[in-house]
Amino acid sequence: MDEIFIEMPGQLQPLETPFEKPGRPAQRTQFIYLTNRSSSRYSGLLPIDYNWRELGWMLADRFPMGYTNPYHLEKRYAAHPDLSGSTAFKKDNRHSPTVYYPKAMDRSCRAGNLVLVLREPVSAALPHDIIGAMLEEERAIKMAERYAKSYGRCAVVGLLLADVTWH
Repeated sequence: MDEIFIEMPGQLQPLETPFEKPGRPAQRTQFIYLTNRSSSRYSGLLPIDYNWRELGWMLADRFPMGYTNPYHLEKRYAAHPDLSGSTAFKKDNRHSPTVYYPKAMDRSCRAGNLVLVLREPVSAALPHDIIGAMLEEERAIKMAERYAKSYGRCAVVGLLLADVTWH
């Protein structure tokens, strides 16, 4: 899975993916998730005050441009499965999971108030990781916990900080 996660200058050391540590993070951090991308689709965790302006176009050295949207997300929670028992988990091999949106949600809600739930990458061949989008963080955490319990895979909850077009 190394080809899925990219190291960046100024990231927390050593490289830590958004999925690694369960629960709420000890400090505020952010990460990048690129939509519609097989490899090179996640950054490691970055400080919440990461200087994007200083990085500038060097971002393209880490994440090649193409039809995608880099989402800057603040890590809010990571759910981990209980692997200690003999629980039989479902296999998640969905190429494009249907993203859950609450019925009453206005889908134009974006940065600053949209909370996304992302599954841990299955493989580079299955490039779509968003499984939920909602406005309430606690509901997103419950969804991430259900996913981890059902599929035996980690899930992360992130607050959308920015949605950037990257062509």
